[in-house]
Amino acid sequence: GTLMAFGTSRQGSEMSELQILDVQSGKWLDDKIVGKVSLSGWMPDGRSFFYSALNNVKDPYSRETRHHLVGRLSAQDPVVVRQTVPSEIPGAGPSTDGKWLIGTLSKGWQANDLWIAPMQPWLEKGELDKTVLAEGLDGRFDPIDVIGNTLYITTSFGSPKGSVQAIDLADPARARWKTILAERRDMVLEGVSLAKDCFVTSWSKDVCSRFEVMDLAGKVLHEIALPGLGTASISTDHRREEAFVTYTSYDAPRTIYQTNVMHPKMREWARTEIPGDLSGYTVEQKRAKSKDGTEVPMFIVRRKDMPMNGDNPTLLYGYGGFNVSLTPTFNPTIVPWLDAGGVYVVANLRGGGEYGEDWHRAGMQGSKQNVFD
Repeated sequence: GTLMAFGTSRQGSEMSELQILDVQSGKWLDDKIVGKVSLSGWMPDGRSFFYSALNNVKDPYSRETRHHLVGRLSAQDPVVVRQTVPSEIPGAGPSTDGKWLIGTLSKGWQANDLWIAPMQPWLEKGELDKTVLAEGLDGRFDPIDVIGNTLYITTSFGSPKGSVQAIDLADPARARWKTILAERRDMVLEGVSLAKDCFVTSWSKDVCSRFEVMDLAGKVLHEIALPGLGTASISTDHRREEAFVTYTSYDAPRTIYQTNVMHPKMREWARTEIPGDLSGYTVEQKRAKSKDGTEVPMFIVRRKDMPMNGDNPTLLYGYGGFNVSLTPTFNPTIVPWLDAGGVYVVANLRGGGEYGEDWHRAGMQGSKQNVFD
């Protein structure tokens, strides 16, 4: 907690630069890494981290994952994996305990390979002793973390709305994987974060966020209630029950709440102040039938006192692609439109990730026409 790696982007450039801040003094260290950089994870001693960057900023297919020791010239950083195929993007990062390197090879938005290797041989000799856990399969395999000798992952393979699997690293054959949280019919698993002795699962239910706390065996303990129909994310630490929840909706600017995952009472910690009163607006969710009969949901934002007579000017926004979900978020630029009597509508089209991998694939490639219909 003494150093923070962060990215800077000049004039909207996608070529982000990674830099390091000393949290206590507020000073930026001399370390500077260029090339569309993203952080993969700190080692537990806080002296080094793994990151991903382009080897050549003019070549978008030259991505590498490297290891950086704070204070060392980035040009001397050793490479863990490098990109060899334009359509396949490699990545790797450490487990929280620093004992394992966990790697992926992404093949589009819907599939990736997964491997794991012991950390010490790589740090000492540069030897990457990979155990391939999933390869050439049509689904996503995303690591959560390693606890003891068990790797926990989320996957869409065989469970398009997401499930959680436990892999015994002493016997990692896929036939031995244990499902600790099965796919649910009415919700999409968005992610899992590790808190002290428990997991917090993030769900999307009808395009709105929902959190549940479960033990390491997969037993659901309770829900963390949110203020309304909105979009939320949660930040946890594997050593603490304390967590921070970020929440927003069409009628709620971004607000951060502090809570305890085992006793989830939300306390406002920080709020975005805006010059206005949002209590006069309402957010509704309705559905319309598409050309082929598929029900497509939408959010409708309007003044509460507005008569719904079909004569109101309406801005309708939609986007269906790349597994991107259009979840409720505050947009201050629509406030004058609402005040003037306008209606703002966001449609959740196929091609996005709102209802899992099947919804995504129903709006891509040969099925792209569904998005426009």
